Amino acid sequence: MKNFILKDTTLIASKYDNQRFLPLILVLDEKDPFILKSASYYTRMLLEKGKPQTSLKEITRHIAKIWDYYSLIHKKSKDMKDRRLFLEKLARDLKNKSVLNWNTLSDQNIQKHLHNIKMFCLWVKRHPNCFDKYDKAFVKTIIQSHDFLQTLPHSTLFNPEKGKTTTHKQDKVIRSFPVDKIFELIQTTPNPRDKIMFILMAFGGRRPSELLHMFCQDFIIQNGLKVIIADPETSFFRWNDYSGSREE
Repeated sequence: MKNFILKDTTLIASKYDNQRFLPLILVLDEKDPFILKSASYYTRMLLEKGKPQTSLKEITRHIAKIWDYYSLIHKKSKDMKDRRLFLEKLARDLKNKSVLNWNTLSDQNIQKHLHNIKMFCLWVKRHPNCFDKYDKAFVKTIIQSHDFLQTLPHSTLFNPEKGKTTTHKQDKVIRSFPVDKIFELIQTTPNPRDKIMFILMAFGGRRPSELLHMFCQDFIIQNGLKVIIADPETSFFRWNDYSGSREE
C-alpha cells in the first residue's frame, strides 16, 4: 500500500499493476476502519478506462468529501426529507464554503468538486450494488437524494438555474480564420508591420510570439524578401544603440 495524503480524510493507494496505483478512501472508524467500497469500484472503473493518476487522486479526494459530509453532518439527522436533500445541501454548503473548513477552497476548485461529485453520484445510481455493509446506507442515501433532486425544477448539483453552472466550463472552441478572407485581410491592413505578420502567420506557419521576437535586420530585401527567424533564447542578436555602438 502506498500513502497518498493525510489531511481531512486519509487516502491510500493499492498497487494496481507495475505502473499504476488505485486510490482508495480509508475511513478511520475508531472500532473498525474500512475501505469505502463504492468509491474504490468507481475509481477502478476510471483507472481501467485510462484516467490519469493525478486525476484519479483528485476525484478520490472529492468523493471523500461526500463521505465526510455524510458521516459528520448528515447522519445526525433522522428526518427523511433531509435524506432526500442530502446532495442538494452538500452542493450548497460546498458552494457557500460553510462547513468542514471548505472556506479554503477556491471557486474554481469548488466547480471541479461539484463536477466530480455529480459524476460519482450518477455512477452510483447506475450501479446500486457496488457497496458492502459499511457503505450500504451511504449509497442508499445518494440514490434516494439523486432521484428526488431529479424531480425539482432547479437543483444546485443536477439542474442548475439558467445562467449558473455547477460543472466544468465548456472548453473554448477555437475557430480558424476563413481561408477565403486571408487575402482580403492582408490587402486591407494599412500597417506594414501588421501586414507582414499576417503574411508570415498565414503562409509561413509562424506563431505570434516568434514574430514579436524579430528585429528589423531579420528582414533582408535582396532579390525579394528574406526573413530570418531565430530562437529567442539561444540565438545571437546584433544591433546598434543610439550612440552608434554595436551590441550583441
